[in-house]
Amino acid sequence: MTALFSFLLAATLTMSTPSTSPAGWALESDYPASAKQRKETGSVEFLLVRSPQGRVSQCQIMQSSGSSELDQRTCEVMYARASFKPATDENENPTSGFYKGRFTWTLPGQPRQPTARKPERPADILLQVKALPNKAKEIVVGIRTRIDENGKVAVCEPLDDAPDRLKLANVACAQAKALNLSTIKDDAGNPIPMIRTFGVSFKTNNQ
Repeated sequence: MTALFSFLLAATLTMSTPSTSPAGWALESDYPASAKQRKETGSVEFLLVRSPQGRVSQCQIMQSSGSSELDQRTCEVMYARASFKPATDENENPTSGFYKGRFTWTLPGQPRQPTARKPERPADILLQVKALPNKAKEIVVGIRTRIDENGKVAVCEPLDDAPDRLKLANVACAQAKALNLSTIKDDAGNPIPMIRTFGVSFKTNNQ
């Protein structure tokens, strides 16, 4: 019990969260006129790097809508309107973080308007094991990490503190700390330390 309790209290990382509703980040008036004339629509997935002050410092298109103009406008909207409560490290210092989202652009007058939401994503790390609790075939656990300037996980903690998942979270953190992760760099080319979450999937070998 003491070991588990220490594991929970060893770090207190805080994720950055939107300070305004993502649904209000895009307006109908943001639709590019030329894209509207060509009746271009589509969903665009994006990744934002949030500064320690909670502002968007970088916007990357992860999956195109099929329209370069809609993709470009998505990032313009993110820089203009998206804002976040800063992430904090284990010492309560503000730090950078990730935000992955999706915009769906629909033509004015159609049922769905441009909205921003977090997309469902597959697990970031896949681990094969011999057996899982309750004969489960797959269990996914979430971990929250601080990644340093060298792309190493310096601090790791579970997202779910359920007792039956703490052992798996411990294993997930050990695996994450063994990885060499690519770093995001600022405009000056310096690596950015940040808070990031990972989904870790444990699957049995007999699947």
